[in-house]
Amino acid sequence: MRGSNIVKQPPDRDFYAHLFSIFATIVRIGAPIPHHFLVQPNAIALVAQWRALCDDPLIQALPYKVETNQRGQLLMSPARNRRGLLQAALAARLTRLAQLHGIRGASATECAIVTSDGVKVPDVVWMSGEQVAASLITDVVDSAPPVCIEVLSPSNSEREIQEKAALYFAADAEEVWLCATNGAMRFLGQSRELTASAPFPDFPRALEIG
Repeated sequence: MRGSNIVKQPPDRDFYAHLFSIFATIVRIGAPIPHHFLVQPNAIALVAQWRALCDDPLIQALPYKVETNQRGQLLMSPARNRRGLLQAALAARLTRLAQLHGIRGASATECAIVTSDGVKVPDVVWMSGEQVAASLITDVVDSAPPVCIEVLSPSNSEREIQEKAALYFAADAEEVWLCATNGAMRFLGQSRELTASAPFPDFPRALEIG
């Protein structure tokens, strides 16, 4: 999760082309309109904007983690080495436990999710098999993976943490995990904090790097 954010107005290059592409694809394949497009009127605009950002070489060159808010502004935070190491350790441990217990799906670092407050990017997620297939053909998913994990910064307040978790839960996440900079883990359920994860009960409460 970010410390202090840098907020900028995003470029609108190719925005309308991507917006038209989304509608054209829905019509062409005869697919139902995604649920979040119906309950969240600006969701389709957020998805179109995100696709335009992903194609923008200026954005690709930035050494920042990028998210957006509901006004379409960019939220950027610098990359940190320890965050990257924790992300890798989290994803690797999830993969090992899934293989051990025969859990279908895959871990991923930085998965873009449409939420009620823009496109958010958890540091690590555990995706279902269906979401893995969808992620191979789209830049942003329309519902949160079952497990969303945020690597925290020392400056994150409890309010910030709870607000971010609430966004993931509203987007259909089953659990939100929080990883402190020292590797200490917290597991949050929809209505309470958990002593252990339901799908990954063997996941340690203290993660070691290396």
